[in-house]
Amino acid sequence: MTFYKAIISYIGSDYFGWQVQPNARTIQGEVNKSLAIINQCQLSEIKTMGSGRTDAGVHAINQVVKIEMPLNIPCDGLKKALNSHLPKEIRVEEVEPSHEDFHPVRDAKVKEYKYFFTVGEDLRGPHLVQTVSHFRGNIDVKLMKKGAKHFVGKHDFQNFRTVGTDVASTVREIYSLEITSQAIEFQRVAPLEVYCLTVKGEGFLKQMVRLIVGTLINYAQCKITDEQITEHLSAKKEDKLGPVAPAEGLFLYNVTY
Repeated sequence: MTFYKAIISYIGSDYFGWQVQPNARTIQGEVNKSLAIINQCQLSEIKTMGSGRTDAGVHAINQVVKIEMPLNIPCDGLKKALNSHLPKEIRVEEVEPSHEDFHPVRDAKVKEYKYFFTVGEDLRGPHLVQTVSHFRGNIDVKLMKKGAKHFVGKHDFQNFRTVGTDVASTVREIYSLEITSQAIEFQRVAPLEVYCLTVKGEGFLKQMVRLIVGTLINYAQCKITDEQITEHLSAKKEDKLGPVAPAEGLFLYNVTY
């Protein structure tokens, strides 16, 4: 068997997430099918592992994927072959040799996600609706920035995840969480102000980033307090402080090894 490390980007709007699922179209499923065609082998002979299991509708700029396959193909040739078979929403950016011991999840030092959103009146236009979320209401982004400070550091995020794959621990460390803005000119009207929440950490639980975003949106509307956030980071609670934010704004942006 031959091992490769690939960098893959994709728009996840029409897919049920990264991981292969029965009777569902997934990013990993499309990658595996393309590899089987290239190798002229059975799907069972192809193994891939991504650095993060992005959920349905979530995107990636830098999904790191370990590939195990029968043929030994030059990296450039494998990249071109994959891109010729994959749907246009999925693109292989880089391919390099790897080894059997490489583990895209355990070996990662820092994972970075970005969440793009607008507030107030929905002026996104058709070009942004799949990649930028929108929140209605009177949302004070300055308050969001203040509330974001609570999440930096090592905490037990048991109240900021949804049920999914079992994990040994729900303790995670967030290295930084920042909210910035920029003007996007994808439409004839005045430039649209798009906000970007950038979070870097050692790893993330299922829908953890989207639950943090949902919590900060509620905090920015004065629906919850600093004390409630602190309490939810220190003890098991029955409720969530905010909804799971929409998937379309979330990108797996970078993974550092």
